[in-house]
Amino acid sequence: MIRKINKKLIAVVALAMALVLAVSAVVSFPSDKITDVIKEQETETRRSYLILGKDKVSGLCDVIMIGSVDPVGDSAILLQIPRDTYAVYSEKGYRKLNGALNTLGAEGFCEFISKNFGVAIDGYLLFDLEVFKRAVDAIGGVDVDLPFDMDYDDPYQGLSIHLDAGRQHLDGAEAEKFVRYRSGYVRGDLGRLDAQKIFMSALFKKLLETDDRGMIVKAVLSVIGDLETDIPLAEIWELVGVTKGLDPQSFLMVTLPGEDTRPTENGAWFYVLSQKSTERVISEYLGGGGVFDPERRFTNDKYESFRKIYGSEADIFAPNAVEIEKNGIDIQKR
Repeated sequence: MIRKINKKLIAVVALAMALVLAVSAVVSFPSDKITDVIKEQETETRRSYLILGKDKVSGLCDVIMIGSVDPVGDSAILLQIPRDTYAVYSEKGYRKLNGALNTLGAEGFCEFISKNFGVAIDGYLLFDLEVFKRAVDAIGGVDVDLPFDMDYDDPYQGLSIHLDAGRQHLDGAEAEKFVRYRSGYVRGDLGRLDAQKIFMSALFKKLLETDDRGMIVKAVLSVIGDLETDIPLAEIWELVGVTKGLDPQSFLMVTLPGEDTRPTENGAWFYVLSQKSTERVISEYLGGGGVFDPERRFTNDKYESFRKIYGSEADIFAPNAVEIEKNGIDIQKR
């Protein structure tokens, strides 16, 4: 492991933008500069990384994703894990997965996911909300199809969202509002995760189509000081050869299958994963070969609703970036 770039803690919703930008940007560097860092080589091993976005006020993770690149199959996936996912990662009473970073730390969080998902997690990336906004501005904004008008005000969070439906060119501040909005969705945070898929598809399309490599380098330089990661620089260079020729149709985005439930009348809402369907996703898209949740850390047999969801099978929605950019996602409005 290399020394962390910056130990500054992160805020909300980076979405893996810095990962995509960093990997795309190095394509623009002269080959002689690359060889100064590492000899040219190709990896034949799948690499998976935990991507986290942390709220600096509450200390909870609003974004939890696994980004995975398969050089053999020439494919990549962003696996979204809902922040309210029920998980037993400590002896404390708080059971939502968004608290695991505070309890376990980034490396401990990686170990928890790796052990219970049966996949190797090769490192982590943590981002600041300001990083997200600066990166969007640095690439000149992103064109996104908004599913409907979005209006929401929350003085406590200093949040005022007013965006019109249709094709919009979003700058950094507007993009932040789009990916944070959730109040108008029937399924709340799950709707927000689908909106984030829409944004990431539009971002990926722009990065692949741009000929302005200087713009991408500028974006990387604008965020690199606020990125925290334990991924060696040499490993980033290796990923370049895999990602720079990636077909957008092989870039998938999947939310782990499950369902919301409130086990007690006055209790909190949780997202409970479907054991069989989650195991299938991990096997098919992350190359996992083990059993998901062998110690049953993602359920509580005390509650009937947990047992029902955990033991059932759920639909798996795995669109690629081209499908999303062309057809959007049907997000139900409240």
